This record gives sequence, C-alpha cells and structure tokens, in this order.
Amino acid sequence: MSEKGRLVNEFESYFYEFSPRGFTDGVYNAIIDSWSESVGIHLEDPQLASLVGNKSFQSGLLGFLFRSECKFKTILNNFTDYAIRYIFRIPTSVTLPEHREAHVLAIEQERKEEMYDATAVEKKLKAMEYKIIEMRFKIAEMRSLINEVDDTAKVMEAMENAAEQKELEYSQNSTIIASQ
Repeated sequence: MSEKGRLVNEFESYFYEFSPRGFTDGVYNAIIDSWSESVGIHLEDPQLASLVGNKSFQSGLLGFLFRSECKFKTILNNFTDYAIRYIFRIPTSVTLPEHREAHVLAIEQERKEEMYDATAVEKKLKAMEYKIIEMRFKIAEMRSLINEVDDTAKVMEAMENAAEQKELEYSQNSTIIASQ
C-alpha cells in the first residue's frame, strides 16, 4: 500500500480537542513569530535603519518564507501528514471515552452472537424440522378427517334423498290404495 493510501482521517487522530492540523498551525505561528522577532532585531541595526521605511524591502522580508521557490509550505504539509500518520494517531486498540458506549454495545452484540453458536443453531433447526414433520402429519390427519366428514355428508344426503323417495312412493301407494 502506498504512503498516501496510509493517510488516515484527521479525526482518527483528533483527541481531547487537539488535532494534528492544529498542532501544525501552532508550529507555523511559532515560526512566523520567531521570524518576525528575528527580523525586528536585525532591523534595529543602525545600518539598516534607512531600509525600515522602504515598502519593497518590507514586502521582500515578509514574502521570503512564502516565495514559490521556497519549500516552506511543502515542508509544513509533509510535517502535517507525518503528525497525522505517526505522532497523533490513536491506536485501534484504544477506545476513546466518547466511543465507550458504542464499544460496550458492540461487545454485548458479540456476546449475543456467540450465544447462537453452530451447535445451538443446529439443535434449534432439528427441533423446527421435527415440528414441521409433526405439523405435516397433523395436516394429513385433518385432511383425512375432512374427507371422512365429506363422505359422511354425501351418505347422509343420499339417505335423505332415498328416504324422501320412499316417502313419495309410500304416499303414492297409499293414495292408490285409498282410491280403490
């Protein structure tokens, strides 16, 4: 993996309100302050007193660190990257106080998942298989009972029809006998 690929997010190294970029800004400000102090001391020299009022001299002094050929910005950027990667990076084994609650929840979830190990899941699966088989037998038994009830209903209907037929025949026979 390339070095650029190993750069971490700045907030992975941000802890207690202090970030690598904030540190680099502090270093930058310290460099500017010391540069300003150094220039101020040298400008107090009587030989340079005539140059103090010269605008081009002042802008040259101020721009010395920030010229395009000056590597100052590159050095500061490299320093910031180094600070992010190596100095301020929080190890993955460290749990920050603000992440403690999420860490505890993750551990609890892990324990719950461990409770459902392979053997427990297999036992549960076997129990469900037996329940399914038992339910299939019950369904087959119920279907058999339904078919038996349907057959009984058909027989009852046939018997009712036969009884009505016999009653009709009997009433016809009795009217024939009564008319004779």
